[in-house]
Amino acid sequence: MTLAEKLAEFISECNFNDFSPEIILKAKMCLLDWLGCAIAGANHENCKSLIEIALQNGGREEATIIGIGKKVPVLWATFANGAISHAVEMDDGHKWSILHPGVTVIPSALSLSEALDCSGKELLTAIIVGYDIAIRVGEAVGSSHYKIWHTTATCGTFGAAAAASKLLKLNKNQIADALGNAGTQSAGLWQFLEDGAMTKVLHTAKAGFNGQLSAIASQKGFTGPHAIFEGEKGFLKAMSPLPDPSCLIRNLGEKFKILESNFKVHASCGHTHSPIDACIKARNEYNIQPTEIKRIIIHTYQTAYELTANYEPNNSFEAKFSMPYCAAAALIHGEVDSSKFSDDMLKDPAIRKLISKIEMVIDPQFNDIFPDCRPVKIEIETGDRCIEIENFFRKGDPENPLSVDEIVGKFKNLTAGIISEAHFANITNTVLQIDGLSDTKEFFRCLELINL
Repeated sequence: MTLAEKLAEFISECNFNDFSPEIILKAKMCLLDWLGCAIAGANHENCKSLIEIALQNGGREEATIIGIGKKVPVLWATFANGAISHAVEMDDGHKWSILHPGVTVIPSALSLSEALDCSGKELLTAIIVGYDIAIRVGEAVGSSHYKIWHTTATCGTFGAAAAASKLLKLNKNQIADALGNAGTQSAGLWQFLEDGAMTKVLHTAKAGFNGQLSAIASQKGFTGPHAIFEGEKGFLKAMSPLPDPSCLIRNLGEKFKILESNFKVHASCGHTHSPIDACIKARNEYNIQPTEIKRIIIHTYQTAYELTANYEPNNSFEAKFSMPYCAAAALIHGEVDSSKFSDDMLKDPAIRKLISKIEMVIDPQFNDIFPDCRPVKIEIETGDRCIEIENFFRKGDPENPLSVDEIVGKFKNLTAGIISEAHFANITNTVLQIDGLSDTKEFFRCLELINL
């Protein structure tokens, strides 16, 4: 059997009864967290063009675009929802694969489950399976892939295909076909960071779209390469100089990867979160005033340095990928939520002055333990003291997890001023009890009422 065929067998045979209560609860938390991100991102400037494209190409009213209150064909709903849920940079992640699984997997599962009138258990099963496949593929290509490729886009395509295949009830051969065609469509380059372009949300939109398209095509008899992973001209050889194919099937069906996913507390790139946490700790525990700071040294790892060593961000997107900006905002305001990336905040002279006192350096020891953790050491020098704080696990990591109440609180914060208290309670209660729904009509009625 090829690797894709082994994954296809797992996807086909996996069912809700295989999951522990812990796994089921985590899937609900991921769904609620994703919904908060989608609702918050539905009016984001970077997504307006993509939503317009989805609406213009609409046909059958099959699935809901979150926050828009309109239905379009499943593929275009997946496309739009994949974009909006990644826009505010608050969606979940996985540290070893270095990807955001929810923004590609959940849009694919959500649109098809609505169109097919699936049960709550079927929806959760598709999400759990999709996370497993996306994360395993990300681990297989490793951090060397991440240097050039946006792993969420490339590997997320496989997760979207897996989730869609499960809901379409494809057989093993069809699922292998879907994975093969998902792999040949995988794309997403980091160059947009250099140009400050909007491309990042297009990556997640197309990853979900392409993965779901692969599954739908397989259902129609369209074949794909079953040796997509290990083939001489396959995904692993093309996309990584140091692939580890064993990651694809190690503990398959025994260890579910969704339990390893993490939730974001701050509205910025995940590589900035350890220093943000450390800066907030310094501010709260040592009562540091920004005006007394003489110098800040941030010790970090190579990947974080390469992606976030921007001392002069010119727009909100660049600021989200600027460790100096995020650290300065954390020290001054004690939090780094979406409001800290407004145009006015970007021009804040206090933040700019503090950035000028920051130096980022690469610590070789930290390179050795990434991506097992996101290590950072912050040195803050004032007139009469030098404070050092190390942080290895971000708030929201499995080692430093968020509780259900904290996820509900995050959902409330993300949707504050957008949906009513009654609507918030309705959505929250429905998601947390979704495995008890024989069909998901009630759940989707909640979402249809959201019209920004």
